[in-house]
Amino acid sequence: MERNYTIPSLKRGIRIVEAILGSENGLSALELEGKLRIPKTTIFRILYTLQGESWVEKNGERYTAGRRLIQTGLKALSGMELRRISAPFLSRLSETTGETAQLGIWAGKQAMVAEVCDGPKHIRISCRAGTLVPCHCSSLGKALLAGVVGASNLEAFFKDMVLERRTKNTITDLDRLAVELEKINRLGYAVDDCEYYNDVRCVAAPVRNSFNSVVAAVGVTATILTLAESMIPGVADTVVRTARYISLALGAS
Repeated sequence: MERNYTIPSLKRGIRIVEAILGSENGLSALELEGKLRIPKTTIFRILYTLQGESWVEKNGERYTAGRRLIQTGLKALSGMELRRISAPFLSRLSETTGETAQLGIWAGKQAMVAEVCDGPKHIRISCRAGTLVPCHCSSLGKALLAGVVGASNLEAFFKDMVLERRTKNTITDLDRLAVELEKINRLGYAVDDCEYYNDVRCVAAPVRNSFNSVVAAVGVTATILTLAESMIPGVADTVVRTARYISLALGAS
């Protein structure tokens, strides 16, 4: 027998939010009751919870979208816009370097690969879109960490967390990581020198929005055979230039 893991109250809450969003001027509790066929007491309890979390707002007797709901929607749209704007630049970066190009964004206390443009080589070594990667040992993560958190706030950021050792090159000490972030901010790019995967090198640079805040990172992933240590500065220049172009497209100064 197949188990049903759905949560009825959560489903009702989603239906209420969708109904409110679908109305032009919001809905009253009485209108929601008639529209959704949900008991009045349940309607009020769910609305009370949603209002307390700022997902809906009450104006007189009518409920409309709240601050947090609007912010969540804007954030989702912003992420879609970022991917759309970045796509042609990622393609050009991949063509120029001959390697796989990636776009990374924040996801909690990790970096998430948001977009991937595979290089011309047959070997596919990069993570797929949607993959979560640690901030302390990936180039995308370190670029984001340096631009958003900074060296002085590492202890608070990694409180109750262990820096997992992925390879012999992984930095697992906060003091060393702080020095690394200062270097990243000084040079303008981050390097994963076989720190996340053995025999894989990555270079990434931060992407900024119109408020000059770091919102993403762009980079390339390669094997140590195609990206020798001596080639890192040249590839980094290309990556940094690409990050700058994307930033300008997002309105950064």
